[in-house]
Amino acid sequence: RESRRATRTSNIVPLERRGKDDSSVREMPKAGSSTVRVIQVDDPHIDETGATIPSWLGITSFGIDVRSHGYLKTRKKVSSPGELYECVAVDCFMSNSRIPQVATQVQLPEANFDDEGVTKTWKSPDLFVVSISIPMEAPRLGSSSEDGYGMTFVGYFRMKEETRDILRRITAPGYNRATDTSEDDVDVQKRIVNGVRLFEQFCNEAPTDPTFQARFKLIPFANLEEFGCPSYIAKYNGKPVLIKRNQTTGFLYDYPTLNTMEFDISLHPFPYLFKQAMNYIKGYTEKSIWTLGFVIEGRNDEELPEVAIGVMKICYPSLSCGGIGGSSPETS
Repeated sequence: RESRRATRTSNIVPLERRGKDDSSVREMPKAGSSTVRVIQVDDPHIDETGATIPSWLGITSFGIDVRSHGYLKTRKKVSSPGELYECVAVDCFMSNSRIPQVATQVQLPEANFDDEGVTKTWKSPDLFVVSISIPMEAPRLGSSSEDGYGMTFVGYFRMKEETRDILRRITAPGYNRATDTSEDDVDVQKRIVNGVRLFEQFCNEAPTDPTFQARFKLIPFANLEEFGCPSYIAKYNGKPVLIKRNQTTGFLYDYPTLNTMEFDISLHPFPYLFKQAMNYIKGYTEKSIWTLGFVIEGRNDEELPEVAIGVMKICYPSLSCGGIGGSSPETS
């Protein structure tokens, strides 16, 4: 059993606050240093000051409902047949404004693959980072804010070997989709090649095509019933949310030299009722458990069933979790 006490380590220092000779450039925090990894949902981890440290665990995409093969006719959803990436680290922190491009501000997890002598023919990155900025300020009628005080979840995902093997095959010179029989003996709702192919297309086209980028979906689920959440909040639990607005709610970054892509989600521009719901949940964050899945929306049977890019489970995020640069975030 892991210790219930842990030591908090350094936090992210934004690029704009670093000088050329700043030691933070040489000593960037390690991805995942703001949380504790656990093997099962347990009681909250407490540091030496008595503060709660968020924890996380790696899970599969089973239970994440996605569009089935045949969805356009049946409107049925199925549990995701798998996930393309595995979660290898998670960060959780408070800040007075959204922190973009986290992948460039931390020491990323290693992503070593046995590709010696193999020419890479695919675009999909070794690491895929997803950042979600959540407003934690009370909403004001008649006012609109696209940034502000809030909590950020960051998941770092490493490509699975199975995904890599499929990419190597479907992007090889001479590959013919019509003659690909690799999944003929697999239940049509458990096939993942279509999902791999769709994600590869997303990585190629979305950086320059806002319409394709707008097919990125967040699927959130939390233990809201334990808080006695009002029905207008609870009814959205587990429902997919399309991140439609390029450069407003969705920001896609490509870092070829890092073999990494990052998708930042900002929920700050969301409507008044959403912010009201977040303000309600704020009082229960240290009791909350969040499961967050990410999917590219499939729109025809050649893109279905949908397959989760990755999934992460975050336990007991705290409003007292470290601020930027190791300081506590200011509150009003």
